[in-house]
Amino acid sequence: MLVGAETRLPCRKVMTQKILPIVEARLDEKIRRKVQGLAELTGVTIISDGWTNVSHKPIINCLVSLPLGSYFIAAQDTSGATKDATYIKDFIVKHIQGFGSEHVVAVCMDGACTASFPLIAAECPHVFSFICPAHSLDCFMKNVCSDKGKVRVKGLTDREFDWGEPFLAKMVEQVREVVSFITAHQKTLARYRALCQVVTESERPVGGMELLKACETRFASTLLMLMRYKNVHFVLERLMIDPVYNQWVDGQSRDRRDKAQAVKRIIRSDDIMDTIKVAIQIMEPVYRLLRLCDGKLGANLGKVYGYMLQIDTHLRTGIAALDARKRHKIHELLMARWEYFHAPVMTAAYCLEPEYCRRKFSSQELKELKACLKQMATRDHSYPDILADLADFQEACTSGLFDLTDDVAFSNRAKTMASYKWANVYLSHWPHLKWAACRLLALSCSASGCERSWSVEDWIHSKKRNRLGQTTVERLVRCHTNLVLEDLLKDWESHVLPWELEMVVEEPEDENDC
Repeated sequence: MLVGAETRLPCRKVMTQKILPIVEARLDEKIRRKVQGLAELTGVTIISDGWTNVSHKPIINCLVSLPLGSYFIAAQDTSGATKDATYIKDFIVKHIQGFGSEHVVAVCMDGACTASFPLIAAECPHVFSFICPAHSLDCFMKNVCSDKGKVRVKGLTDREFDWGEPFLAKMVEQVREVVSFITAHQKTLARYRALCQVVTESERPVGGMELLKACETRFASTLLMLMRYKNVHFVLERLMIDPVYNQWVDGQSRDRRDKAQAVKRIIRSDDIMDTIKVAIQIMEPVYRLLRLCDGKLGANLGKVYGYMLQIDTHLRTGIAALDARKRHKIHELLMARWEYFHAPVMTAAYCLEPEYCRRKFSSQELKELKACLKQMATRDHSYPDILADLADFQEACTSGLFDLTDDVAFSNRAKTMASYKWANVYLSHWPHLKWAACRLLALSCSASGCERSWSVEDWIHSKKRNRLGQTTVERLVRCHTNLVLEDLLKDWESHVLPWELEMVVEEPEDENDC
């Protein structure tokens, strides 16, 4: 088709009611075939979350999570509906059956939807349901930084703890006071940035030097604020003795001069800096796990379980600056959060994860593994067949049969394979166990794909385009998500987390850094 001066572009009505539905349907059909082809090997995870859009309508979305990305299914306007457990169950089960119940292995949602889990299991007995860990880990960090006397952890037992440890809460408020004072005034912020500009490359910290503020809508924002404050503390000290800054302070009102003096005392306090270091020691490992759960490519439920064991050891024994009472309280609080979001399917994935499969497992871990294998068994892959394969595999791991040796299956080259691909290759002698392992090791460990979908919808359905109908918005989001997934499916690049190493969390570079 030639486009020239006489060409007339379609009007909005034709574009949204005729052209867009056709394009959406064609693209969705093509991507759906590829997704279901991959689901034959790995199975899929249904993820769902709620949001309020720019028109103040409550929306629930539903996506299919794959090892390579997310496939958008629907976003439903729930205005006027009572979003109880039955409503959530009906919404999820409808899309499980619509995609193909035989391909769905698990459902992941936030903790507000736990009441619907038994109802989903009643209609889809083979489907696991678990809570997205990212939200619970973020709540743990908020609890640690609070000064409340009591901390309540929702769950099966609704446990309540005597917390009353304000030593971190006071420090957080002081750091927030410093950040607010410097960023609230144009002169102080400009002088701070000028000092950042002359910092040498050897002194410049990784991740940038802009001061960060804590906010309620971002995971671990308090920890990020503290880490950035610690990294740029030497610049803040230089600011306190800077002649231009002090001249500005001398010309301010008495109230502002008093605040400046309070900020100077905080910045020069060694005790506050020591407390910041302790807070980072407590929360940084948890933040790494949160980042892993919050959509880090290559993550799976087995890695989440294994890393949680490392954090358990770290909080029990690894923080010398904390006295035994505080360390015990913090550890007990984390274990309560773990009990809240832990599900047997995480244990099953841990037992079959290539990095951990040669370990000795406890009786409880083996019990949860067998329960999951029994729940997911089918006519073609019966529970006795899977158990027989599991016994043979464990024996082969011990004796090094069928290439399960350090030179082949556990070599450096094998460690670069995605976990589900490793199972597909090295469990070929045990077809029933291979089927189960590929599905468990490919499960998504969070509902972060839903959050990214909301970001896309917020970009499309902005304040300037708030008259878009929900149907049109849903079609545009589906087209965008499918185009991104199409590129990922073409590249087919599997991301792998390192074995036997702590996962390094790199802070993103600021776009408009100092």
